Amino acid sequence: MSVYDNLVGMEEVLDEFIVETTELLEEVNEDLVHLESDPDDETLNRIFRAFHTFKGTCGFLGFTQAKDLAHVAEDLLNQLRNGKLKPNGTIIDALLESSDWFGRFINDVKEREERVYEIDPLIKKLEAALAGGVAVEEQPTVEAVSEGAGENGQPTPTSDGDVAKVAEPVVTDGEVSESLGTDGAAHPLAEIFDIIETIERDLSAGSNQITETNVGELVSNFGVLDEHCAELGVHSIGIIIEKTHRYLSALAKGQFTPSPEGNVAVVEVLQWFKGVIQEAGDGRVEDDENAHLMESLEFLLTGQVAGKEGQGGPKDSKSTAGAQTIRVDMGRLENLMNLAGELVLNRNQLVQAYSDLAATKSSDNTLDDLDQVNNSLGRITTEIQEAVMQMRMLPISNVFRKFPRVIRDLARERDKQVELVMEGEETELDRSVIESISDPLLHLVRNAADHGIESPDIRQAKGKPATGTVTLRAAHEGNHIVIEVEDDGAGINADKLVNKALEKGVISPPEAEAMSYREKLNLIFRPGFSTAAKVTDVSGRGVGMDVVQTNVNKLNGAIDVETKLGEGTRITIKLPLTLAIVTGLKVAVWDEEYIIPFSSIIETVKLSESELTKVEEKWVIRFRDSVINTLYLGEWFKTERDQDKTDQEYYAVVVSVAEFRYALVVTGLKGQEEAVIKPLGQVLGRIPGIAGGTIGGDGRITLILDVPELIHNMGLG
Repeated sequence: MSVYDNLVGMEEVLDEFIVETTELLEEVNEDLVHLESDPDDETLNRIFRAFHTFKGTCGFLGFTQAKDLAHVAEDLLNQLRNGKLKPNGTIIDALLESSDWFGRFINDVKEREERVYEIDPLIKKLEAALAGGVAVEEQPTVEAVSEGAGENGQPTPTSDGDVAKVAEPVVTDGEVSESLGTDGAAHPLAEIFDIIETIERDLSAGSNQITETNVGELVSNFGVLDEHCAELGVHSIGIIIEKTHRYLSALAKGQFTPSPEGNVAVVEVLQWFKGVIQEAGDGRVEDDENAHLMESLEFLLTGQVAGKEGQGGPKDSKSTAGAQTIRVDMGRLENLMNLAGELVLNRNQLVQAYSDLAATKSSDNTLDDLDQVNNSLGRITTEIQEAVMQMRMLPISNVFRKFPRVIRDLARERDKQVELVMEGEETELDRSVIESISDPLLHLVRNAADHGIESPDIRQAKGKPATGTVTLRAAHEGNHIVIEVEDDGAGINADKLVNKALEKGVISPPEAEAMSYREKLNLIFRPGFSTAAKVTDVSGRGVGMDVVQTNVNKLNGAIDVETKLGEGTRITIKLPLTLAIVTGLKVAVWDEEYIIPFSSIIETVKLSESELTKVEEKWVIRFRDSVINTLYLGEWFKTERDQDKTDQEYYAVVVSVAEFRYALVVTGLKGQEEAVIKPLGQVLGRIPGIAGGTIGGDGRITLILDVPELIHNMGLG
């Protein structure tokens, strides 16, 4: 029988497990890299608690191999917490490899795929790190030395050649090892009973109520219980205590206000746990029914027990507003976004209807009433739209947090010393942009460390510190986000780029002669172009920066390169905050209308038809003492010209793609338009140069231009 057969009806629990574990793994990777370079107790405790949670939840759900792996990792972390071992590269490598394994395991759980994993090599690696880690300088106490330990407390070989391990409590479902008795072992039950009695006194002092006076002590004591639960073998124990500790911590931070439901749940948990420990003292423990406790704590942690202050809901004040979060299914959020979009469209139609009615110069009161309703609806619609957009916003730390691990692994592989500095991690942008920018940023960060940062000996020979720095920063700039990847490495040699491009046949000698410095630098964005001396898993495959630029262009963004030879390189990406709604300029091309996103527009210029000229079969116009390539939209979209208009005015909408400028020629400017982007559907499919469509106030469908793709398909860029 499959493990998933035993979890029928627990789909929501499984989904919660996937989300929670994925979030914890992201934090663990970041914390482990930090622990290696700057050890501190808070980070170590956070990692330990994560693996403790993995062990408990995996055991509760029946994922035995995952539970076993987490248990060994937890033992190793416990030795670090107790000061018996110090973090080193071997230990961190083993723990990071364990984290990677859990990442692959979670992907299997998502697909409900069950398999037998080869985890023995990884467990042996963890055990080797546990046995052979770097010991602290202090000599171990007598209590820390097992019978099988030799001089200085180190394990001694046994007769069969294996290393004797320090005796550990071995716990299986339904029993507790003898080491949990009252014989003075590492985690005696007597100490746990003392803590329970302390908690009971704290609660009694408040008449079994959680108050501002006792909540701090409750948090501290439940935290100790949570740590002791790591040595107990009933899987649900650790989960219940850990969730209780999280709820009390949220109360202490002011994220919730105390409630009758919360008081009852904490008291029930304490009585249940007391019974479990009493059974342990008698040498027996059973995984008794505690589903109601789990449900109560889940409701408390998600703020679903009544929504009023003082009744368990999140505390809504200036200092804590927004601190409490609740997970929302993305399908529901997308549906809400679509509804908000429909509301925007209806508002536009109402505005159009009012304009048509006002044009008749009606004098009755109906027009005034309609105007008031129109203004009110417009305000409410804008507020709803902004609120929904905020719900979709995520901090860019969701992307940044994976990079410390990337830099750490790459530096070790290349024998380099690289420090990653991250700034502006709290900067928020739409989740769709976050998902799309993750891979391009990953490539840029790896490139900076691999191509940019020199080896320590070369850096020192140049008078630089041995450790190079890669800086990753993000900031808001109007309706855009600006992301920079900067390194203090070797910089980019523009002449070397030209020579490599000539060698590969990417450009011709005459083109090389005519190139400006900026154009030489931009050769790195040419498809198939690479300056790597040898092919590695990071560089030299001819696939890279061109893909980065393509992905940035798809997001209606721009990418720019600045460099100083011998000093370093900075690559800047500018992106819109969201892809769901675009503000742009509505233009006319004879009888058709289009929207050009403001993110691409530099300015507009009035033209006469005589100023449009063709050079080598391409339209061009003169713009500020230079000639720029031009796309005549009427010709491109094959729009029929109004033959009755002999004195037609033309306008050039000057746009930028990367660092280049182009002109889109139109026949009219209609003003600013806020558009909700809608896909064109399966019938029309993907049309090159068209980002989507929107419905105007007059009910007509207006196409939204994808400027970078339009320029590319026209063969101009």
